[in-house]
Amino acid sequence: MASALERLCGQAYGATQYHVLGIHMQRGMLVVVAISIPISIVWAFAGRMFAICGQDIELSIHAGVYARWLIPSILPYGLLHCQLKFLQTQSRLKPLLISTGFTSLIHVLLCWALVSRLGLGNKGASLCNAISYWINALILALYIRYASTCEKIWTGFSKEGARNLPSFLSLAIPSACMICLEQWSYEFLVLMSGLLPNPKLETSMMAISMSTSSLAFRIPSGFSSAPSTRISNEPGAGRPKAAKLAARIILLIAVVVAVAARNVWGYMYTNEEEVVKYLAAIMPVLALSNFMDGIQRALSGSWNLENRNKGFCDIAEAIEELMKQLELAGPLVLVSFLQYFCQMISIMFVGHLGELPLSSATLATSFAGVTGFSFMLGMGSALEKLCGQAYGAIQYNMLGIHMQRGMLVLVAIGIPISIIWAFAGHIFAFYGQDLELSIHAGLYARWLIPSIFPYGLLQCQLRFLQTHSRLKPLVISTGFTSLIHVLLCWVLVFRLGMGSKGAALCNAISYSMNVLILALYLRFAPSCKETWIGFSKEGARNLPSFLSLAIPSALMVCLEQWSYEFLVLMSGLLPNPKLETSMMAKATKAMCRVQVSETATVS
Repeated sequence: MASALERLCGQAYGATQYHVLGIHMQRGMLVVVAISIPISIVWAFAGRMFAICGQDIELSIHAGVYARWLIPSILPYGLLHCQLKFLQTQSRLKPLLISTGFTSLIHVLLCWALVSRLGLGNKGASLCNAISYWINALILALYIRYASTCEKIWTGFSKEGARNLPSFLSLAIPSACMICLEQWSYEFLVLMSGLLPNPKLETSMMAISMSTSSLAFRIPSGFSSAPSTRISNEPGAGRPKAAKLAARIILLIAVVVAVAARNVWGYMYTNEEEVVKYLAAIMPVLALSNFMDGIQRALSGSWNLENRNKGFCDIAEAIEELMKQLELAGPLVLVSFLQYFCQMISIMFVGHLGELPLSSATLATSFAGVTGFSFMLGMGSALEKLCGQAYGAIQYNMLGIHMQRGMLVLVAIGIPISIIWAFAGHIFAFYGQDLELSIHAGLYARWLIPSIFPYGLLQCQLRFLQTHSRLKPLVISTGFTSLIHVLLCWVLVFRLGMGSKGAALCNAISYSMNVLILALYLRFAPSCKETWIGFSKEGARNLPSFLSLAIPSALMVCLEQWSYEFLVLMSGLLPNPKLETSMMAKATKAMCRVQVSETATVS
């Protein structure tokens, strides 16, 4: 519901109607306070709901107690999000980072005091959330009240904040629906996983299904990036809902392919006939779920950017906008698809080596996603805004400078990431993972180290070219390296007998090859003469301004991905760690690839 403030406060700030921002925030606060009441009632009866749904009785009782102690946290959580959107739309990010960092440290101390020292157990852990949210909300309230930068924007509470609530709800309800539908689809899987009769087989199916789902999601994810690029170059431009129409058309193709290939797709992952046959029965359901959930992902990139005052566009406008979206989104879809295709191919080759290589490789890959790739992806996302604004302002030379800054930052953070990966095996064992699995996963992680640097550089090049619509070289280079990647995997994994180590090394070689091709294009292509003038000292200056955008972007991406990758680490503690880890890793990795925070970047 609070996401509606991104559009409302953003428009008011852009129109220099500063006092209206505070009024919008007051409306948001009133709404979240009102909806917290029915939410609290639902949480109060959570234990009974779990039992009715067939969950274990003892588990339902304890979960219900925890949910009731979570009730005090719902109100400050809603207020905090209103404050966050209020400050975010005016780029007041520093107080957000400071307050959140401070309350995170306090939260650790509170958990220790209430859970261990006072013996409140899980009730204390639940209560800590409410206390931390209240502290964070109070700090930001004091900042908004007394900071000189907010004098024009916050003039105090007024009766105006209680008026015109329907206009706020007209934006808040669709925003809430988009977020809820996306999260519910995953949380529903968590609830239902405890009810399956054959958990090992069902988990295997879930892993393959989610990996396939990730491929289909490359399409709406690309459509979500398309409006991001166009709007960053033309701020404030309103667009019809053609992205929705385009997503439906392309996703229809994904449905047809998923259904047609259902009897052979399983052999890409395994030679077990039971698994392949069971997957064939699941594929039509997976295709339907991709169609519905994929539309939501595509729309999330453009929903908050539409001019809702125009109403629905006619067919001619929709077709015209569809062609424009396809012109930009088509190549982005293909590039995104092929980049993930490389990682998927490596896992496929390792999967035919046996259960242990597959489980260790997927565990290491998920660990790498948590501790490295997600950081690189998030930090590189800052270039979408910086390069997009520079290109829109015809400051072409600044695109190259911004990219240099991004490269310097990503190379720098690649060093501590490499150190962490070098000790991944010890980290797995320390947290109670299966010893044999930890050793092999640690080995795979060490062979992934060479891939972190070219991956970061590639993200910078991709954003640089994407923001001024140089998409053809991206498609060519990514397509070429994808083909080479398949050949490399066959040579290193099977021909040279390097096994999973060869599969990990293939990622580094493919990423480096892609970076080299794009670097040559940037250096010699006539179309890049104005935007890339070579390396300069200017690229090493003003790094704090880059970090002020890169760090929040990285946090948004990382926090969302970590919530899923944490399930992979926990799956290693299950009775059959090799099977459970390999299956859960592929499933959560597929989900996390979808969540790249395009919506926050567009807003």
